Amino acid sequence: MLSRQKDLPKFPLPEIKATCERFLASVKLLQTPEQQAATTTAVSAFCDSPVSSELQQMLVAQRERLPNWLEPFWDDMYLEDPEPVCINSNYGFVFADPPAGVLKRNGSQTTRAALLVHSALEYYLKIRSETLDPIVEPNGTPLCMSEFPRMFCSNRTPGASRDRVGRPPLSGNAEYILVLRNHRFYAVRVLVGQEILEPDVICHALNNVVRMADEFLRLPPPVGTFTALPRPHWAMARSLLLAPPANRTYMDTLEETLFAVCLDTCAPETDTEAAETMLAGDPANRWFDKGIQLIVCANGRAGMNCEHAGFDGAVSLRLASFINERANAALEKLPAAVYLNVSTMSTSILPLEWEMTPDLLNPLRYSELQAANFFSSNETCTLSFESFGRKFLSAQKIGADAVCQLAIQLAHFRHPNSAQSATGFVSCYESASMKHYLHGRTETLRVVCDPVVQWVRAMSADGPSSTSERARLLRLAAAAHSQLATRCKTGSGVDRHIFGLRKMWAKAVREGLYSAANAPALFSDPGLTNYFTNVLSTSNCGSGQLKYFVFGPVTPTGFGIGYMVHDDAIRFAVCSKFRETPLLIENLRQALVEIGALLSEPTPLTSKL
Repeated sequence: MLSRQKDLPKFPLPEIKATCERFLASVKLLQTPEQQAATTTAVSAFCDSPVSSELQQMLVAQRERLPNWLEPFWDDMYLEDPEPVCINSNYGFVFADPPAGVLKRNGSQTTRAALLVHSALEYYLKIRSETLDPIVEPNGTPLCMSEFPRMFCSNRTPGASRDRVGRPPLSGNAEYILVLRNHRFYAVRVLVGQEILEPDVICHALNNVVRMADEFLRLPPPVGTFTALPRPHWAMARSLLLAPPANRTYMDTLEETLFAVCLDTCAPETDTEAAETMLAGDPANRWFDKGIQLIVCANGRAGMNCEHAGFDGAVSLRLASFINERANAALEKLPAAVYLNVSTMSTSILPLEWEMTPDLLNPLRYSELQAANFFSSNETCTLSFESFGRKFLSAQKIGADAVCQLAIQLAHFRHPNSAQSATGFVSCYESASMKHYLHGRTETLRVVCDPVVQWVRAMSADGPSSTSERARLLRLAAAAHSQLATRCKTGSGVDRHIFGLRKMWAKAVREGLYSAANAPALFSDPGLTNYFTNVLSTSNCGSGQLKYFVFGPVTPTGFGIGYMVHDDAIRFAVCSKFRETPLLIENLRQALVEIGALLSEPTPLTSKL
């Protein structure tokens, strides 16, 4: 698994002048001329100051010392964020359902859950034994595998000012999973050494959990909602929760489990309901601090919720695809009306029955109310566009990711939310994977560039732009997007470098090397603040085994937009704080229709100089 790590180059560190030039070229499209002038002055002053060179040299020294110069700052970004992890940071996948009829025929909740658990354990043992094949791109470039062990036995612990992530060594003896049902917690043994219990034994155990949890007439206190609180509030509640010795033992057991399985009582019928369930669902039946939560609903629909601090979507995507493909294949092979509930073998099931002290009553009421208010303030909508997908776009010789991003730009430009910008264009973040570098995470691809702006304006104006001209501009914009993606992946992005410079400044101030009063004007420039305020937070995380990728907005006035490109469909899951999300979904559908029409136009001949 780690055999190609030695072949990976270190994460690049661009020159300050080049980064600042690229920043100005990008941010100007969000600004008025007056704002551009002010930001340009701040950038020039920073580049000409000795402080910029000194900060850069500190980053150079850090790059020589560490596997990845960005890594400690990256951890800070997640672990020092006081906001709730659910919706704000955690993300969800909606799994593709088995073929029509199979889920209804053999898809009892516990049957599908047992098959998913068994497949996840197979993947875990590959990681534990380091027999998981290294991932290599078609051109022979290996990808960093350092994040894969972080998915299992992972648990985030809240702190007053900074969280920590505990990860027991994979060489340890973790043999249990956490199962949640009707707000009750159970640790279920699924491994004996390195031997996975058979799916029917796991299913039998899950059926017993359901029976035990469902026989209670009343729901227990909603302890799971604590993990949906702002992190400092959860840290205070945790100290109260762990006061009884029994609860501390239960927490140790919980945190040592491999992953969580949430057996929900809801039965989402629509894609939007399924996306909402995998992103948030019933907070009392979740433990949002767990690295991986498999979620299986009463009707067999399934998905995953992931805690983001330790690993990215590109990593958990591979786990999700592996387990769903194997589980669905196993489900198809079962004879009609046969469920995995006939085993006479049993395994250990440990109820985690939290002791409730009087000191916990008010924090529990508060967490339940906070979670309800927080969840109800978020709106999720989905779009399954099935007029074309990857095959059509490939035949048209245009990048599928570029088409999705252009559709997002056009859809938002036509949306009332665009009025918050002086130019109609807002800061748009697209995640670009940097796994081809040692301990690489992501870089930001800034989608708004001159060719994109020209095409969107041509599509939105009542002016003279002809269909052929719009088609030409579409292809130019798509090509520009692909060039930006290449630039990011070769280490010429902007965001991570500026982020590192700002973090290094803060570190130097703490160490007494500088006075906070003398901070570079660039760091407080409104243009830089606007640039980093990601009104559109977007990411493409696609697989044939997944149906939707869903996450929340990162700013109150923005949208979280996850999308997947399949062979004959493009699917979006969009979240916002009720910023007319259904209208953006309709705009996306219309934008894709118009793009499809333009791509069907003959490509005009262009002269070559």
